[in-house]
Amino acid sequence: MVEIKGTVWKPKYKITKRLTGLREQNELYVNCSGAKNSGTKNILKIEFFSGKTSLGKKSKTGCSKSFRKWSNPTRKMTHFTITTTGHDAAWFDYVKLNAQWSGRIAKWGRKGGKGYCLSTDPKDAKPWGKKVDKSCYRKFKFVVSTGKVSAYH
Repeated sequence: MVEIKGTVWKPKYKITKRLTGLREQNELYVNCSGAKNSGTKNILKIEFFSGKTSLGKKSKTGCSKSFRKWSNPTRKMTHFTITTTGHDAAWFDYVKLNAQWSGRIAKWGRKGGKGYCLSTDPKDAKPWGKKVDKSCYRKFKFVVSTGKVSAYH
């Protein structure tokens, strides 16, 4: 049994104010369960950037429901990319980026909405019909400040 008496910790400022400006990790969350057969067994590669400088690479083998990947600590991330290694298509209805301490930074798409098809075979989008653009793409680039998404074959 441990007994603690007195003031253990009394912050001078709210935590959110104290952490402003600290270098923090960013969590990338990808939902790949929004449509029938939307998962993949391919390796997905995620890379975080500040301008043209890579902040680190992560990879994920397959996706059946969702996945999370953490960036290296940074506060200047400008964009990130998600790339597939094969033709087993994956479909994401939304992607979001959260900061470890300060919360949501950005979100692309919405649950149950039109999504993003990731495959090296552009024709893999056909089974999902209106849920995706007319094509699957090998790589997506998500820009944090503008919310813009670019797709590459």
